[in-house]
Amino acid sequence: MRDKDKPVTDYSKPADEIDYETFIVEESDNSRVLRWRHTVNTRAKAGQLAGNKGADGYIRIRYKGKRYLAHRILWYLEYGRWPEKEIDHINGDTSDNRSCNLREVTSSQNMMNRSAPSTNTSGVKGVYWHRGGGKWQVQLRVNGKPTTFGLHSDLELAELIHKVAEEKYHGEYRRV
Repeated sequence: MRDKDKPVTDYSKPADEIDYETFIVEESDNSRVLRWRHTVNTRAKAGQLAGNKGADGYIRIRYKGKRYLAHRILWYLEYGRWPEKEIDHINGDTSDNRSCNLREVTSSQNMMNRSAPSTNTSGVKGVYWHRGGGKWQVQLRVNGKPTTFGLHSDLELAELIHKVAEEKYHGEYRRV
């Protein structure tokens, strides 16, 4: 994994220099980006988009030797404080940094909004084929623990049960 693609998990306060003098915030109906207000170096010139999009979709910005996630800088610039927790992209698009798509959440709440893993064979998050039972198993994390909601012969029924359980236990943090 290349350095620029590594996840940034440092949630500490940004350098004092990060403010509206450093960046221009540009917002439209479907995006919000940061541009450099002044030329910082030969690769970061005034007016250019700040940062690069990693393989995971997150926009990372290197400034004064430190790496930052663009959505955390935007949160800081909007609310005047560095987020204490994780920032969730409500619609699941990690490069969509509009205010309406960002919310401060716990790690557990952020995990509730994950998409189905690429290894999922049912096409439905939380529904897996149970080899021993020969049926679809519905599973969801409740209070941090994996909880099973039965085995079902019908995939559509399993999907419905998962949806109801997710609404009940994950509420507003579930992926819609």
